[in-house]
Amino acid sequence: MTLPPLTIATTPTTALMHQRGSLTTGIVHLGLGNFHRAHQAVYTAAALAEQDGPWGILGVASRSGAIAAAMRAQDLRYGVLEISPHSSKVTIPAVHTGAIVAADDPNVVVDAIGNPGTAIVTLTVTETVAGGFLAMYSAATTQPSTSSINWFANNQTFAVSTQVAVDAAGQVKITAGSSSTQFLIDVTGYLF
Repeated sequence: MTLPPLTIATTPTTALMHQRGSLTTGIVHLGLGNFHRAHQAVYTAAALAEQDGPWGILGVASRSGAIAAAMRAQDLRYGVLEISPHSSKVTIPAVHTGAIVAADDPNVVVDAIGNPGTAIVTLTVTETVAGGFLAMYSAATTQPSTSSINWFANNQTFAVSTQVAVDAAGQVKITAGSSSTQFLIDVTGYLF
């Protein structure tokens, strides 16, 4: 049996986690790895099932376009399989408003983060392959001598909370030093 590709037209409505129509981007997520798609996107869809809001997610892959291209080919739809001892089910979060590659479109990423409609920017360190760091700081300053988060080994996943001032245009800078790591950054609100 051959199934058609998952698109808006072929998505079973019973598998959708929410029944919202067109979503407005309110979250910019840096990293489109499995952790984000199976957790943050799922929780965002669950929140949208309870209450409408501007919580569509613009997904940003750092360098590889494979996931972003696959998501665009499927109208930003994908299935999440939940398996328990007693049952299994497939759900479709359908919360992404776009999927882009930062290395290909860095100005689009900066504009999305600085957009007044963006209330949250998310990043988490996951799937590390070696030690590294990430520094977040105001775009009006130079890179500080300290980092916001550090990791030291393979296969680590953790999060940290940090406060970063935005510049007059509402922008921050992010510098990473790592061979290969997935990031998820959470930015909740900002004031000029």
